Amino acid sequence: MRSLLCGCVGGMVGVGGGGVCGGLGWVGLGIVGAGIFITLATLFIDYFMVPVMFVRNMPAKAAFGHALWEMFWPNRKKGMGFLLMMLLAEGIHGMAMSAATLFVILATCGVGLAVMLVPVISLLAVYPAATMALAFDVFSRAYCLRFLEQFGAEYRPAWRDSGGDSV
Repeated sequence: MRSLLCGCVGGMVGVGGGGVCGGLGWVGLGIVGAGIFITLATLFIDYFMVPVMFVRNMPAKAAFGHALWEMFWPNRKKGMGFLLMMLLAEGIHGMAMSAATLFVILATCGVGLAVMLVPVISLLAVYPAATMALAFDVFSRAYCLRFLEQFGAEYRPAWRDSGGDSV
């Protein structure tokens, strides 16, 4: 295990023969570097170039050149500080949105659990429709029995023979 770890670390810093593990370390470092570059480029476009396009009514290429060479490059330190501040703001916004999404998911699951546990509430939306349909259901069941009585006494329900109310 120690030789594998030393090979990986050594391959990343250029010491020893890291082999495959050292190559993977450089690939990982390249992916992280590309991610940082893409993030900063996206922040630059969103927070420097697009506002310049809007305020100066410029096309994208001209606004990119203006934002990079006339605004950002002469004030690199302040511009980089601004981009890092906006990166932090985007991160906080992302965390807040993730927390809100998680809260909504958990609240939905909680409501679903409560609805599942209380059968009366789970059928609440069905009750008005069932109440309206009940009259038709009773009529259709009773009328079928009444219709069958015309074919003889053997088709008469037992409760009708025991002195039940005649319809």
